[in-house]
Amino acid sequence: MVMKKTLIYINVVIFGLLFLTSLVFKLCQLDGYGEVLSWVACPSDLSALATRPWTVVTYMFADNDLLNTLFNLLCLYWVGEMFYQVYSSRQLVGMYVFGGLCGALLYVVASNLFPYMRDMAGVHYLMGASASMLSLMGALLYKIPNVELRFFIIGRLKFKWVALAFIVIDILFLLEAPGRNFAHIGGFASGLLFAWQFDKGRDITEWINKVIDFLATAFRPVAAFVMSLPSRVKGRKQRIKVHYYDSSKAADYDYNIKRKSQQEEIDRILDKIKQSGYSSLTKEEKQRLFDAGRKD
Repeated sequence: MVMKKTLIYINVVIFGLLFLTSLVFKLCQLDGYGEVLSWVACPSDLSALATRPWTVVTYMFADNDLLNTLFNLLCLYWVGEMFYQVYSSRQLVGMYVFGGLCGALLYVVASNLFPYMRDMAGVHYLMGASASMLSLMGALLYKIPNVELRFFIIGRLKFKWVALAFIVIDILFLLEAPGRNFAHIGGFASGLLFAWQFDKGRDITEWINKVIDFLATAFRPVAAFVMSLPSRVKGRKQRIKVHYYDSSKAADYDYNIKRKSQQEEIDRILDKIKQSGYSSLTKEEKQRLFDAGRKD
């Protein structure tokens, strides 16, 4: 649950920063906001992409369209809830990034391969979490196509009809926005590929999580220093330290021991899902996983 919320928070923060930047540019009547977006959006032109290769990652967290951002975040929350019933939180992050990368890849390839798209004037840019969100739907479609969803007006629908509706719309309106829709198709296909390989015991997103772990370890000292700045500033003042006995420490210690034991059990269950799939869990293990998800 935590990783899903983290992805949502990142999208919200970046959208907020882009919105404020746009507001400043408009109020001050400045030119160049498009240049700002080009630093986070994935370009269709290969030469432009070569100068800003990081945009194949940043684009999937950045958007300047409010309605599109809200829709993607709502879908991410809803689909993320279902994703946790089949896969782990690490695989959610890995799939999100992998789907975004595959979406960017198909977007760039199609933009430079098809004459219809090459003839479009100027360099076009890709932004938004749609490809990543659709990759999660593709992974779920492969594993739980017949799960029923309840909608307020429509009633009950199987998940496969909802997921397929998204991708069919992208195909039908492909020529209306070919770049964006090709990215959506790439993301959706990557989800199917992931689920297919996962059933064979291979997690094709594991390398992404290893890269994230490496970066988190490498930048941990910097993050720790930044987080400690408030206490460092306060530490310059001379303070009288009062030591006293806190009767709640013993209870806190017992709680932490219990919490650690529960977390180790959840990690064991997640490893079992990774190795043998969700269906290999016992009824008790499924209940523990469900209860842990509710607490998060």
